[in-house]
Amino acid sequence: MTPFVLMKYEGDYDEVIKAIAERIATLRNGFAHSKLDLEIEAINIADIKIIEELTYAIRLKDMGMSEKDISKAISNLFAENITL
Repeated sequence: MTPFVLMKYEGDYDEVIKAIAERIATLRNGFAHSKLDLEIEAINIADIKIIEELTYAIRLKDMGMSEKDISKAISNLFAENITL
């Protein structure tokens, strides 16, 4: 996860993860409770995108793919150059 997170976010890794989780939880709660004044910001879109990429990488790793092949797959799918 570290290469994905540090490529897009600055700061301490643990603090960045905590901030992402808090922002996603706020969105989730807003959607779940039909909060009409919920504001979606650009950082929320980045958070959702990184979770999508991380989920994909985790699934490929679980299937036994090498980190090099995972990096290529993510680069092709998400148009990103990520070195693991």
